[in-house]
Amino acid sequence: MNKMNFFSGFFSKSLLFSTLGILLLAGGCAQVPGPAKEATPFYTGPQMATENLPDLAVGESFIFDDGRTDTVIEINGETLTWRDDRGIIRWIHRNFLLPDIGWQNRTRRSKSTTTADAKLLWPLQVGATGRFDYLQSVDANDGSTHNEYKQSWQCMVEGTQSLDVAAGTFNVFKIPCYRYLDGTSFWRQTRTFYYSPEVGYYVKRTDTYASRPSRQRELVSFGFNSTALPGNEQAILINTVQKVLNENADGAATAWNRPDGSLSATLTPLRSFQGTNGESCREYQSTYDVKGRKRVNNRTVCKQGTGLWQRVQ
Repeated sequence: MNKMNFFSGFFSKSLLFSTLGILLLAGGCAQVPGPAKEATPFYTGPQMATENLPDLAVGESFIFDDGRTDTVIEINGETLTWRDDRGIIRWIHRNFLLPDIGWQNRTRRSKSTTTADAKLLWPLQVGATGRFDYLQSVDANDGSTHNEYKQSWQCMVEGTQSLDVAAGTFNVFKIPCYRYLDGTSFWRQTRTFYYSPEVGYYVKRTDTYASRPSRQRELVSFGFNSTALPGNEQAILINTVQKVLNENADGAATAWNRPDGSLSATLTPLRSFQGTNGESCREYQSTYDVKGRKRVNNRTVCKQGTGLWQRVQ
């Protein structure tokens, strides 16, 4: 793991900035200083055990209050491919503390290289620190533009706390990462992750910038998106759901299991009622067991003229 002495590096850079800042101001070009706070490790939550890298699976899905739903759709070694509900594809390190490997939308695409160790800061332990450099290129899909951005980052596991978000109350590790202009002490951004071992992902992320408004996203809910599964598994699961909704009484559960045991689901109708047009409707719950993690979806479906149950909520 690429570690450094955060405190001596931070304050020596702050001293360097103080000297350079006077010269820059005299020349009419001011820069923004680094965060003026002493990042002292703390515990306001429980003394949490060291935590290994999260091991997410294809289909795990996270809904945030910025309106975005992020779903893992493919895993290749340490690289996870994510798709959001706007169709944007992102390639992200399993170590999500590192910036994106790349992304693509309708008009642009990005790729990057980094000096970071793949397991930077992991296993998580309060007081751990690390730094890395990051080079990102952004191109128009039609090849009309090309831009490169060089960044230097410093991260630390600052502490633990209990955190309330819409999805619940979680014990989290607080992990701030500071971005600087490449090769300087000029601060540009602080990105802070609040990682929940229970969820296996961050439940809150904040971004504070030197030259634009701050922003944050908090977890609203998390579950499992079966549309990310291979086509043959989707077909089997869909048929199982239809059979459960047609045959099971309220409260009667049916299990579905992947042959290798790496994924299972328990499907349970909860309530039956008539829709606004007199059609048969049901609420049901699907509880997925993903590598020992419970992912729960609650759905409302109504029976169509075709005889199939279709989701309405």
